[in-house]
Amino acid sequence: MKYHQLNDILLQEFPNLSSHIDEEYSFYGSQKPGPHTLYSSVLSPFVEELLHEGNQREAEIRKVFAFYEKLALCEDADVQDLLQVTLLEALWDNRRLYDCAREYMLPKTREINERIYEYMNIPEY
Repeated sequence: MKYHQLNDILLQEFPNLSSHIDEEYSFYGSQKPGPHTLYSSVLSPFVEELLHEGNQREAEIRKVFAFYEKLALCEDADVQDLLQVTLLEALWDNRRLYDCAREYMLPKTREINERIYEYMNIPEY
């Protein structure tokens, strides 16, 4: 997996998000949004929705965090950066969602999430 492939991979992994992805693409016209933009605009809100609904959508939540783990295990540093900065940091805005998300994080994702402590300086987390 390479950074430049992430937009296509998002659609492959989550075909149910295709209408949201198409909407984001149409907003950019002839240009294609970068992965940080697409993942922030499409995947992050989807994950927040799933976490709000909790156990009712547990299978989908597990699928998302399995995908996060694939990103975490990728050797491309830009892919790991997208996971850390765009996807995991977004969860820090809501303590309840953050706590719920941590329950589903797999080992490498959790390790990358721990890096955020180093620069967020939020002692109660």
